[in-house]
Amino acid sequence: MSHIIQQLQRDHRNAARLLDILDEYLLALPEQSSLDHIRMLDVMRYMTDYPDLFHHPREDLVLQRLVKRDPTAREAAHEILEEHQVIAEKGKRFWQRLRAVVNIPELSTEAVASHGRDYVTAMRRHMQKEESSIFPQAKATLTAADWAEIEHAMEARRDPLFGEEVEAEYEALYHYINALSEGSLER
Repeated sequence: MSHIIQQLQRDHRNAARLLDILDEYLLALPEQSSLDHIRMLDVMRYMTDYPDLFHHPREDLVLQRLVKRDPTAREAAHEILEEHQVIAEKGKRFWQRLRAVVNIPELSTEAVASHGRDYVTAMRRHMQKEESSIFPQAKATLTAADWAEIEHAMEARRDPLFGEEVEAEYEALYHYINALSEGSLER
């Protein structure tokens, strides 16, 4: 199996962990403190930075090669590419609502909850679709030369939260997640 697919799957597991945290936050949203809102802003900053800027473009490269090898994958690939754009927009809207609540605490949290649930649901559905259809098809279809071309085309970027070294801007979030996971973060 390609290490590219392994990295994409690892990214999905890490994203699922963050989505679980967002779910818990949304369930108790009216009672959340300003510190909780700020932590969720950190989660969403990560979710709209690394996945949207690096994870999805990697998947896009896999999809391009897959369609080149197997034109019957075109429709499914097109759906995934569209979902990447939709998810990026949903994430930005949720992040903006969260930021508004942090800046103006007396704002209603209903819009935050609605945008948050919408984002979490879309992300989970999207990752499930990739894991169940696109990744297996790519593993079965792409050649070693295809994977080498994808690797060559990818921008080298380490994960700022789940990578070997945690970037300074994500240290507080890393420690928060690690405490929730009892030290079992996957890197």
